[in-house]
Amino acid sequence: MTLALTVLPGVVAAQGSPVADAFKQNESQVAKNLIAAAEEVPANKYMYRPTAPQMTVAAVVVHLIQGNDYLCGKITGAKAPTRAKVDTTSGKDALVAQLRESFQFCDQSLATYQNLGQGTSIPFQHSFKLNANVPLWYGFEISASLQSYPGAPKATTNGIDNGGVTWTINRGTTRYPTDCAVPGCTPGAVVLPSRFAGDPAVAVRLPSPGTRYEPRWNQLDLGLRRTFRFARGVTVQGQVDLFNALNSNTVLTEGTALSTSVAPFLSSDPGAGGTPTSILQPRILRLAAQFRF
Repeated sequence: MTLALTVLPGVVAAQGSPVADAFKQNESQVAKNLIAAAEEVPANKYMYRPTAPQMTVAAVVVHLIQGNDYLCGKITGAKAPTRAKVDTTSGKDALVAQLRESFQFCDQSLATYQNLGQGTSIPFQHSFKLNANVPLWYGFEISASLQSYPGAPKATTNGIDNGGVTWTINRGTTRYPTDCAVPGCTPGAVVLPSRFAGDPAVAVRLPSPGTRYEPRWNQLDLGLRRTFRFARGVTVQGQVDLFNALNSNTVLTEGTALSTSVAPFLSSDPGAGGTPTSILQPRILRLAAQFRF
């Protein structure tokens, strides 16, 4: 009898997302301090600079506005709203208002973006393959092979964030699905309230890359063979193989189109997602014969 077992262990990732939590808390505190500082500076001091090579107060505020939109957009995959263009000559009121809006964009996009900071986490994954060959009476031999592989990451095709299904949220009108079941989702509620006429939509990633995988691929193959020996060294080996004996229909790949609902991508079920596009091959019977002379 021959027995072989191959195991490929995976990696255990740290639980939770302390980095993400700390980032959100820090962003909230920094926003409070910087907005208060911008409001504290008198309007006639916005063109002040300590020395000639340094930035003016107005230039610092403009830099913060642009940085918030860029960095929070990159982190969450959301698109910053289109606002009236401001520069160092726009005045205190316009600059402070846009600084506040830029931090609001960060707050909303970070809160809407699911599982922030966990996109690069690697959950525990393992693969194994068990093979066995057992000789029987009268020249028969039976074989079995059990394979188990982790599911592939959910397909991601969106080009904005280099991966991840996106959901476009129109302020004041887009609502959560009535059957969503994840933290922070209120079934049927408006996702983001509207603030002013023409307020642009926000695009967020669903789900975060690296958080959802296809089901495990488990396959059992069976085989039976016998060798017949004749004079002058002639042998004939007959063989019957049954692949995917349990007729498993594991999903291998799926589409990422949101269709008319985002509910599958807001489900607490880690296996929920798009429409399957390919599954494991069905049960296959193979008959074979080999002649040697």
